[in-house]
Order: sequence, then C-alpha cells, then structure tokens
Amino acid sequence: AFLKETYGDVPGDLRTLEEFYHIDGHSFAVNVLTKGANIKTVSSLLGHTSIKMTERYLHVVDSLKQDAIDSLGEINYAPM
Repeated sequence: AFLKETYGDVPGDLRTLEEFYHIDGHSFAVNVLTKGANIKTVSSLLGHTSIKMTERYLHVVDSLKQDAIDSLGEINYAPM
C-alpha cells in the first residue's frame, strides 16, 4: 500500500524487507495516530484489510492519554 508505493523494494533478503515494512509501518501508524489521524484513514494507508489490524497501534495512543492524566498529580477536591 502507501509504504510500498513510497519506498518501493528494499535491498536485502525477504526477512529484511518484511521487517522494514513492519517497523516503518508501525512508526508511521503510531506517529499519525498520536497526531489525531482517523484510524480508518491510517488503516487504508497501511493497506490493512481490516481496522482490527490497525487497532493494535492504539495502545500507544491510550498510554499517552493516561500519561496526560497522570501528569496532573494528586487532586484534592474540597466538598462544596
């Protein structure tokens, strides 16, 4: 899909080529998802046949949300 069209074939054995596409695809997906890209768009760009395949990258986005919440520290609420 997008990555193969962009980069073409990578020199080396098939294992190296598969690893390249996997690592590059993972980096691409995580970066665009953390910037707010729509998961359906990312799925299409990666050439996934199902959004389920793309959902595996969402754990990174979820952990960033939790990090943002955790950065608040302890919050003490006073009764009204």
